[in-house]
Amino acid sequence: MDVVLLLLIGIAGIVVAVAGTLVAVVRRMKEPNQSMEDRVEKLEEEVERLKD
Repeated sequence: MDVVLLLLIGIAGIVVAVAGTLVAVVRRMKEPNQSMEDRVEKLEEEVERLKD
């Protein structure tokens, strides 16, 4: 019974580690896109301002 409990706790730990890694990877992939979108938006505003 103790071995089964230890295995379940180990599996739960692995699941938490994998989920945390996935969250970190997704955040890293999203971050550059957000900053790029912000830069593009600022440049578009500047172009519109310069057109006037």
